Amino acid sequence: PGISVLRGGGEGSALVVRGMEPKYTAVTLNGVQMASTSGSSRETNVSGISQYILQEVEVYKALTADLEANSVGGTINMKLKETPDGLHYNAMVQMGYNHLNDYWGNYKVQGEASNRFFNNKLGVFFSANAERVNRSTQTFSAGYGYSSTDQTDILLNDINLNNIQNIKYRRSAMLSLDYKIHPTTVLKLYGLYT
Repeated sequence: PGISVLRGGGEGSALVVRGMEPKYTAVTLNGVQMASTSGSSRETNVSGISQYILQEVEVYKALTADLEANSVGGTINMKLKETPDGLHYNAMVQMGYNHLNDYWGNYKVQGEASNRFFNNKLGVFFSANAERVNRSTQTFSAGYGYSSTDQTDILLNDINLNNIQNIKYRRSAMLSLDYKIHPTTVLKLYGLYT
């Protein structure tokens, strides 16, 4: 309750906590605050983060002593996947059809592999995905005005029908290395490409 996603053109873009504008919500990745993606506010667009590299999402709706005090709306921390014990791999391929545009070119491809080495001390996790989705749309607008002779007559001035072509392409990859020095101490290195 109290958490929502703002969408534009079918894409989730900003996060809202407690109904406040997105600029009042801090977005962090493994506890590190993400930079603003807007030139005019502190808002962070999350559409570039692949859902396939996330292990969990933590939401803080109140300020706590261990968090920055610049997010009165709340803080959303996206935690990246950790390498599980043993060899794991996964692949997914999806195809889709857009009836509005009679378009068969939608696809999503995702793959990941992970393993632990040296008595489970070193973990290696790799994930990559690519997608293409047709977010094209049609819009209709009209302009109205009063008649010059009779101010009670409303006349149609113009009509606009727009066909907006919008095909989104996304590619992302993540390489994660972690080394367990001690049961309570782990060194982690993440490489992200979006």
